[in-house]
Amino acid sequence: EDIAPFTDKLLRVVRDASPGCGLHTVNEMITISIGVSAFIAEDGIAQDAVKRADKALYQAKALGKNRAVLLLSGEDTQAG
Repeated sequence: EDIAPFTDKLLRVVRDASPGCGLHTVNEMITISIGVSAFIAEDGIAQDAVKRADKALYQAKALGKNRAVLLLSGEDTQAG
């Protein structure tokens, strides 16, 4: 299943949240970074997918605000 539409929508909702919605005030902006992975055949344990998601999160943060990164293996990266 393609996760990009979900992460894109989540990024957009947070970015576009109006000050009156309670997410932020006029002087504050909320941004998010998202790291995504999935349990794949090569994984020995679920912790492998969690480690990739953590790595993806830090890659998203390094790319700048309001980013999502998907890691399905040790090297594959899809950024949005």
